[in-house]
Amino acid sequence: MTLTLDPPKSSLLEQLNSPPKASLQILGTHITNEQTKVIDFDLWVDCLKIVGIRSGQFLTNCESDCQSWNHSANGCSFEAILDGWLNEWLGDRTDGRSWTLSKLVSFPDHDCAAMKAHIERLARRIAYGGSVEVVFHTPSIEADALPEKHDVQIRAEWTFDCPFTPTDQVWNELVMNAMVDRKKGWISLNDPKRSYGMSPFRRAIRHGNNSRIVSQEQNANGFTLSVQQFSRWGCDGSP
Repeated sequence: MTLTLDPPKSSLLEQLNSPPKASLQILGTHITNEQTKVIDFDLWVDCLKIVGIRSGQFLTNCESDCQSWNHSANGCSFEAILDGWLNEWLGDRTDGRSWTLSKLVSFPDHDCAAMKAHIERLARRIAYGGSVEVVFHTPSIEADALPEKHDVQIRAEWTFDCPFTPTDQVWNELVMNAMVDRKKGWISLNDPKRSYGMSPFRRAIRHGNNSRIVSQEQNANGFTLSVQQFSRWGCDGSP
């Protein structure tokens, strides 16, 4: 996300108090016998766990004026460092100056990989047999060149944590039930809670009507014991 800002500096520093948006998409699809791609579920989650600004850059057409900052190597905040850069760059100039602010987002690579693997496991736990895509949607910038008519491009990169962890059972249940419901849209812990009365796996089997009794026998107490066999839903080749 790129914002065009003109002096005074206060407008720029205020924008740094407003982090960019990021979201997580969980998409389940399969291919029919007619080679048609079917969307089984398309879930979206807001990423709200913001760690802070991890790195920043101050880019001009003059290489000697370019600056960079990294949280791990500096004790000062990016806002304080940027204020100093702007003071040095502006000096006593009174002519019109303008800049753009590009807001970027990063997720720790190992967290992304772990989240993708975890969501795939959740899908298998409800007997889903289709393809699962897990995509983090973040702002991006298209080119390194400065936008026309602007003197400086300022880039600030925020670090986000994943919206939930594999040990968060409330989120796990929410995601699995949304998959079973074939939901397409945003999901949140703030959504009205529903009482399903059974596990997401049992709901998936009942919803898809994809189980059958393969044997039954009566025990000594007169109870009938059944062995059921189920097949996965959302597999390639299914309607």
